[in-house]
Amino acid sequence: MKKKSQATDPLLIIIVAVAVGLILLVLFVYIFKGQSAVIDVEKCRFSVLAQANVPEGKSLLPLNCPRRIITFYNDHVEIGNTGKKGAEKYELYIAGEKTKSFDRITADIVNQIYAEELRICWYQMGEGNQDIFKEKITKNYNMCLICAEMNFDENVKTDEFKGLGEYLNKNIPYKQQKYIDYLSKTVTGEKSWWGLYKKEYTTLPVIDSTFSISTKDKNVILFNAFKPNWLWSSSWISALPNKAFGMEYNDFHTVYPWKANDLANECNILYN
Repeated sequence: MKKKSQATDPLLIIIVAVAVGLILLVLFVYIFKGQSAVIDVEKCRFSVLAQANVPEGKSLLPLNCPRRIITFYNDHVEIGNTGKKGAEKYELYIAGEKTKSFDRITADIVNQIYAEELRICWYQMGEGNQDIFKEKITKNYNMCLICAEMNFDENVKTDEFKGLGEYLNKNIPYKQQKYIDYLSKTVTGEKSWWGLYKKEYTTLPVIDSTFSISTKDKNVILFNAFKPNWLWSSSWISALPNKAFGMEYNDFHTVYPWKANDLANECNILYN
């Protein structure tokens, strides 16, 4: 009887933690009443943490991360999300002041919104520290979730905007941290047990001076959980997860802009 109690203790702790989290979330929703975009981000993050901290197949809450729908206009930006009617004006910073409108759309405005959506996506998905997708698979898989769809109104006549790479070197508003530093960290994806081989990845793919944002294409902000489990994760060798033949392979997560019409080539599984 004692053993049974000990066995269920971890699950009981998780249930209590989720209950406390729900209470805090209700309080957060009350405090930020009327700011649905902020509330939706926190709901998503809470569901991510709930998914990541329970055993496989025992999730107490479904992943609740609807796509944010961002639309650029000539004088403002709107934000909504899938499954909801209406949209809010996006709050941004111009000359250090908060505003929801501007005289004309510029590369600085577009890059600011892209940088913020990358930051929000990385934040709500656990900043690369949470194993959200626990499915057992038998080959390398890119398991994706679309955080935001990025659209331009047809009246925006500029064909493309450049400079996102440079913008990511700016500080996040009211924080002493650059976007690039928040979004990027080095993770070891592959290494040999004997130390002769090591391959590292950055959580943010290189966005250089040649990168441009086309107003004619629909882009997305994509969260990608790469799971390099191949032969070593199959059932007959499941006692050695992610390890085989003297090599070790680890999951790693990334967030980046991607063309919506090319998702099939980038993602093996798309969650939303």
